[in-house]
Amino acid sequence: MARMRAAVLVATLAAVGVAAQPFDAAQSTPTFTTAVDVVTVNVTVTGRDGRVVSGLRKDDFSVFEDGRRRDIVYFEDESTPVSLGILLDASGSMGDNRGVKLNLARDLISTLVTRDLEATTEWMFARFTSTVVVAQEWTTDRAAIVQPLRETRATGNTSLYDAIALSIPLVQEGHFGKKALLVVSDEAETTSLVTREEALREIGAHDVRVHMVDVRKDAAGEMARVAEALRHQYLVGYSTNVPADGGRHAIRVDVRARGASVSARRELSRS
Repeated sequence: MARMRAAVLVATLAAVGVAAQPFDAAQSTPTFTTAVDVVTVNVTVTGRDGRVVSGLRKDDFSVFEDGRRRDIVYFEDESTPVSLGILLDASGSMGDNRGVKLNLARDLISTLVTRDLEATTEWMFARFTSTVVVAQEWTTDRAAIVQPLRETRATGNTSLYDAIALSIPLVQEGHFGKKALLVVSDEAETTSLVTREEALREIGAHDVRVHMVDVRKDAAGEMARVAEALRHQYLVGYSTNVPADGGRHAIRVDVRARGASVSARRELSRS
């Protein structure tokens, strides 16, 4: 669960707007001085045509927790950077037919990293088979992602749902408020202990937007849509006084835009 305190909102806004620099964990650790919790929600808005809706403001959003409207006390528009975790399927099925699928995945990710997103983006790169291996921890150095990407080889079984469930907490450790996970795979699931339904619940319960690109389909088109969504992702923070009761609480985000659809977390665990 992503929590902030009201007293550090101004400092947080300043922190996420600076140019990419080496991170100093000691400097970025907030000091909590009030009892008001601020729950953050990463939001993507799309129109009837499937294209992302840009230019929205704080007043265009409404947030409800357990059906009760909450005050929005924190807002980042589409101009602020994202912590993006990249999860590449390196299982044996990606190496079939002379590695066409793996080569395509490498090219698409490389283009995304080097050209399609802002230089202020923070990256993490991991590959998975039956396990997840973090090949590059959080960095703003694009070249640091490209090198381990080139070295990835296809072998072993595919635990896609396990990999997603394991990677979401890793992405939550990113330094920016906006967080997303990009999964590039042929979706040839074979050995996961986590079921598809459990993986979907995990996605809905955490404040990490998960984007899937299936290399068997229109992978280039899907990647272009992901890049567009990442460039226009919003971050909304609302205040709550619900006690830490260990339960799960429903979250709903509405937007004032005709025919628009919202993609955001659907629940909050108050533990």
